[in-house]
Amino acid sequence: MPTQERPAWKDELFQMHKATAAQVADGVCGVPNYHSPRDRVVAVEPDMCTTIAPNGRLKIHEAAVCPNGTRALIARWDQSGACKGKPAVLKEVTDDMIGTCIDFGSNSWSVYAFWCTGHLYASRSRIPTALPPVKANFPQNQKNPWTPVVWDGKEWKKKPTKSWVDSLPVCNGHNSPCLATGQRA
Repeated sequence: MPTQERPAWKDELFQMHKATAAQVADGVCGVPNYHSPRDRVVAVEPDMCTTIAPNGRLKIHEAAVCPNGTRALIARWDQSGACKGKPAVLKEVTDDMIGTCIDFGSNSWSVYAFWCTGHLYASRSRIPTALPPVKANFPQNQKNPWTPVVWDGKEWKKKPTKSWVDSLPVCNGHNSPCLATGQRA
């Protein structure tokens, strides 16, 4: 009996469900002389650059999971606004770091990311999530996916992408994926 290969769109869908965003609170621990603590958890997707205030502290409720199923590393760059060049800090997210306030900011505005592939992109905004933290599957919003950007040596440029839903087969001329209707392509 011949074996059939799994269609590429199913592999992509499977990989997307394995990757999950980190659940992080960057103000709940407080930043000395800067602002008052706020009890807000945000979803930070793998390989997404996120700004952190001077002397910022993070409380990681849940570490990011990479598409290959491994826990993402955490990286920090000391320049503001861009994850470029070699990170100043690149380390494993240990179980001891989960749920505790960790000093992670530098003396000035900096950026951090949960590092999976090293193909980093800037966030347009961060998505607040409810407390207690909930697992946020990647991508967060199918109608408005994150816009990856690439560094061309001079500036960040938007990289056109399609949502993973766009790659699913279309059923009977409808724009909805076959999985939603149970029909076959």
